[in-house]
Amino acid sequence: MNTRNHGGKRAGSGAKRGSIYAPTRRKQALRAEWQAAVALRFGGLIEAQLRAAMGASVVVAKMDGTWTHIPDPDATILARVQTGDEAYRLTTVAPNPAMLKQIFDRLLGRAREALEVEVPALPTTSDAELAASLTVLLHRLHPVNG
Repeated sequence: MNTRNHGGKRAGSGAKRGSIYAPTRRKQALRAEWQAAVALRFGGLIEAQLRAAMGASVVVAKMDGTWTHIPDPDATILARVQTGDEAYRLTTVAPNPAMLKQIFDRLLGRAREALEVEVPALPTTSDAELAASLTVLLHRLHPVNG
């Protein structure tokens, strides 16, 4: 009985060293396409994230039946918005603190550890003592003649 033909690793079987399976190659190609598309629009994406983090107010006007963004509204347009002109609209987006935290975490790095800080207790002063010291200061600033 020949034991070499029963079980064990066969010579030359399996993927060759350094080869990449087809699904992995497709995933790498899609990732490369995404990276190229994001690289082309990277500045705009950063601006959009900052606007979302800080919030924004945008003036839009109805022109030819469609709403159009007005990037730099002048004083007359802002006055028309404030009076409630139906051709102009002010849209406000609230700031997004979670987005701002993500931006800072990526820019500055996450805090690695929490630090315990001892804050000395503030001296306790009664209202009467504060009123008396304030009265003394006021008399120094504006002495009463008499």
